[in-house]
Amino acid sequence: MLAHVVRELKRGAAPSPDFHPDNRLEAYGVAAISAERWKGITPEQWTSLNVLAEHGAQAVGAERAPKVARRFLCARVISWDGELAASVFVGFAYEDHYLRVIVRPHVMNPLHPDLRAADGEATASGWSWHRHAWLASAVDMVLMFVRLLNPGKNRRRPELDKQKGPVSLREAYSTRYMDDMLQYDDARRYIEMMQRRIFDSVERFLEDHNVDTGSYGQQTTVILQNSGVINYGEMGSVQNQPGAVGSQMNGQSPPTGGKA
Repeated sequence: MLAHVVRELKRGAAPSPDFHPDNRLEAYGVAAISAERWKGITPEQWTSLNVLAEHGAQAVGAERAPKVARRFLCARVISWDGELAASVFVGFAYEDHYLRVIVRPHVMNPLHPDLRAADGEATASGWSWHRHAWLASAVDMVLMFVRLLNPGKNRRRPELDKQKGPVSLREAYSTRYMDDMLQYDDARRYIEMMQRRIFDSVERFLEDHNVDTGSYGQQTTVILQNSGVINYGEMGSVQNQPGAVGSQMNGQSPPTGGKA
């Protein structure tokens, strides 16, 4: 089913560049684990998690303990020259003759303006830029010798990361809020598009396998028509990482099923 959903997601996803920014859609398997387990992962467990993400729990060498890790499908649209990344994490479970489809949306906001400005300065050229770079390098060399001669004195320590679990650099340097109306609209449209395609492709898969999809169709219709899609608050409150202070991101986990 996961392979079928991936094929359906990638089919004809590119919009007309005359009306929307160019984007690319990616779909791949991931292994979801608790943040508390991250630091204790051994090389062997890392390998088993990768096998789980790529090939599923039935593959040889895959992590199969459901209390340790679960396999999810990540569908992600990257747009606005990489400034906006809208993702949907999808999990499938077959329980008590019902298929359960779990959908969790996640929006990664644009990069912080200070970082974009620094990137522009780093890619600059010319005599003025080289003079500034040489001066900064000379000052760094002086500071290095000062610290060597005075170990332990006036040493600045980096601020500790208070977040639970690993956070990517892309998330760490994202803006906390989205303040662009057009990006807001596109993020909502990407999530809606991927969510609808996922539900539709699952329904077609069930029909191809002679499964009654009456109940499934009714539930997905209600979800698509009435859900907040990304969150149940204002889009501006969606933060760049799940669990951040003040975040209103709610993972949708609707029990949707067709009886087998």
